[in-house]
Amino acid sequence: IDIVAEVEKSAPYPIEYVNETELGIPFARNAAIEASRALGAEWIAFIDDDEVAEQDWLVRMCHRAGHFGVDVVQGPSRQEYPAETPDWFPRRSLAVRENGETLRTASTNNVMFHHSLLEVSGLGLRFDTRFRFTGGSDSDFFNRATQRGARIVWEQSAVVSESVPPSRLRLSWQLARVFRVATNATEGELQRRGFILTFIKRTPKNLLRLMRSAMLLPLLLLWPLGASFRRLAFLGLKSGASGLGGFVGLTQFRAEPYRLVDGE
Repeated sequence: IDIVAEVEKSAPYPIEYVNETELGIPFARNAAIEASRALGAEWIAFIDDDEVAEQDWLVRMCHRAGHFGVDVVQGPSRQEYPAETPDWFPRRSLAVRENGETLRTASTNNVMFHHSLLEVSGLGLRFDTRFRFTGGSDSDFFNRATQRGARIVWEQSAVVSESVPPSRLRLSWQLARVFRVATNATEGELQRRGFILTFIKRTPKNLLRLMRSAMLLPLLLLWPLGASFRRLAFLGLKSGASGLGGFVGLTQFRAEPYRLVDGE
């Protein structure tokens, strides 16, 4: 709180600080929503706590939001990698899409949405607290928004940057994340469509991922021979983790990495 008070002294705008004591990401996001609604906000913007927005980021988001029929604006995130990034890791380039392109879902790492998504007279959405320790409540939130008629569009020029810590470039962390994302996506689908439709939709995708994994995994034997082999083997491991996670998501099992705070 002292840090916020100190920053506010030189900030060009008032700062509203809210302390959410309930553990879990969706609780914090919902607390931010309620604070914004209490202030009468027409639009609400989110970025992650480990990201930095470019100077004109909000101006560009607002410009896109001003277009007719737009309910949500999503922008790209630039990944900044440390020098010790392993050679098998495929560095993500800045996502490039057509300005104004319509999206199926969004994430809170760089997003702005209209308050009508939240109001009882509108869509009445909140972040689902069942995702409190699993992650994925943002994808679920915006999936439900589009399912109820909201329009999400892309703004290429509204960029935020994220420094990737070395701890998240470990093979075990990457595979655990892929597995978790797949289980979360399946759980969200289960909540929206039910078991039968989710099973029918997800099973072919999960089988294809497992088949691709089976084709690439023998390259693990060639891991010491060069970065090209390591990258292909990693893709095989990722594909397998995703396919397995998709099937596990049909059960009651949920990975809950956010029960622990890792400091990053």
